[in-house]
Amino acid sequence: VTPLEKHTAKKTLISGNLSHPRSIALDPIKGFLFWSNWNSVEDHLDISGSISWSWLDGSERKVLVNTNLHWPNGLTIDYDNSIIYWCDTFANKIESLNYINNEKTRNVIFSKNELVSRPYGLTMLENHLYW
Repeated sequence: VTPLEKHTAKKTLISGNLSHPRSIALDPIKGFLFWSNWNSVEDHLDISGSISWSWLDGSERKVLVNTNLHWPNGLTIDYDNSIIYWCDTFANKIESLNYINNEKTRNVIFSKNELVSRPYGLTMLENHLYW
């Protein structure tokens, strides 16, 4: 993290246990930092990617999703409903999860169809997803 005014000051919030960090998103209202980490390579499908979260200062680091996930990208947040969306570039999927709900149930929005082909970026405006 570094302020825009002074590029001389910086602070590392997350380090260690990251092989291929890719995407980052914030929920400043609730104070959460989210990031994604890819699995090693295409031919190691038994090694899952992950989406993790912590407080904005990097403390209380926890894994949110680490199953059936390969190349998670494009994290984006629906602040009103506490839902994180992501795309899995390798699996050609767009998924979501309510991160406040204790059930932590994943929802597949799109999967391997004509609308999703190697998505890398994702963002949200009102109730529309863009990729």
